[in-house]
Amino acid sequence: MAGVTSMGWRKSNGLLPVDVDYDTGFLLASRRLGRGWVTVRHDRFTTGDNSFVVEDDNNEHGTAWTVAIGRQLDPATQVILEYLRVASVRPARATIGDDPQQTQELLQLACRRRF
Repeated sequence: MAGVTSMGWRKSNGLLPVDVDYDTGFLLASRRLGRGWVTVRHDRFTTGDNSFVVEDDNNEHGTAWTVAIGRQLDPATQVILEYLRVASVRPARATIGDDPQQTQELLQLACRRRF
């Protein structure tokens, strides 16, 4: 997917306070295993800031991996374990003293009950 997102009133030079190009894509593979499943997804993303607001740099690029393992316990109950890892470079992080290149990880367990 690719596109542009913008917001605000145009200045006399035609620039907007928020004007960002984006480009993203993913590959997903999933496999059923009896009453369960395993899903793996790889994402990549890029944003390009075209605005005039220097203090709000929206340039960024990165990748993400998601691995989910789920099991249907009964017709109304699912349990899902999911791991997410996002690695990205966002220069604006330096303005608040953070490293522009970061990796975040999340592990979560969910129980879904339908009623």
